[in-house]
Amino acid sequence: FYLRRKKDSETDSKEDMKAQEQQPQKEIFVTRDTQGDKGTKLQLEHLVFLKKCVDHLKEKGKDGEADFLVLQQQLILVLVEYLKKHHEATGLNFSDVFSSHVKHLNLLAMDSIRVKNEQNAVKYISKCIDMVNLKDASSYVTPPQLHSALKVLTYNNLSIIYKEVGKLQLALKAVNHAIALEEKLVAEGYGDAAQSIVATHLNRSAILSELKKHDKSIESVQKGLEYLKRAEDKQPKNQTTREEDRNHFQNLSIMANYNLAVEHEHLNQKEKALQFYERALEFAKELPSPEMKSKCEAAIAKLSR
Repeated sequence: FYLRRKKDSETDSKEDMKAQEQQPQKEIFVTRDTQGDKGTKLQLEHLVFLKKCVDHLKEKGKDGEADFLVLQQQLILVLVEYLKKHHEATGLNFSDVFSSHVKHLNLLAMDSIRVKNEQNAVKYISKCIDMVNLKDASSYVTPPQLHSALKVLTYNNLSIIYKEVGKLQLALKAVNHAIALEEKLVAEGYGDAAQSIVATHLNRSAILSELKKHDKSIESVQKGLEYLKRAEDKQPKNQTTREEDRNHFQNLSIMANYNLAVEHEHLNQKEKALQFYERALEFAKELPSPEMKSKCEAAIAKLSR
């Protein structure tokens, strides 16, 4: 990978420009084994320089986003090759760089699908899939569960994109893969997996509903509610639950009960549907959630006629 200094035609003289063109390009990563300790040091210096370029582009925000993503990906690929050869500290946190890149791509993918830009959504999520399945990368992400969590994020988002473009069977396959990975993270007590798996099950429920598998959809919501109860029970009893966590639990409860109501309505089970709409409304009243409150009230009014 080569990086040239951008020439300023207004300030550089023709002689300077000619001299620069005659100079050899700087090689960011030297791979010759014959370089020895000197070569290793040179490689490391170039890695640090590449990281500085990435950080500079990151500071430019949207203006430098395309170049930032390309250069950050290149940094990850080069870091993997370096670590495979030398097995030593680089002074760069591979886990941070890798995690940042995958999360950023996922965010861009979901932003794109929200505005119905399917082409960009597919482009970004494809890059995510390539990255989380990059050979040897998982060996350098610590803790190992972080790599699994990034896979969960990616495959869950992939399922959402598949659902939006009407590829429901592929959506179901992707979300099932995400849940299988996430269940292991929950069992290991990693991060907020005990909470995030609830949303993953709700996503699976929505896909099953689109497939007209309403009984299976209900089972998936109920499974999500089981995980939600466990997560709530694990909250420390000797201190007040953080408002942020409490609101998150409430929002998940609203969505779960609303989804249950919708599925029972699909099955023409009016009484059960009303029961879950009313329960969702109770949770919605406890939060500044006017949209969900209105949706629940409208559904209740419709079924009460």
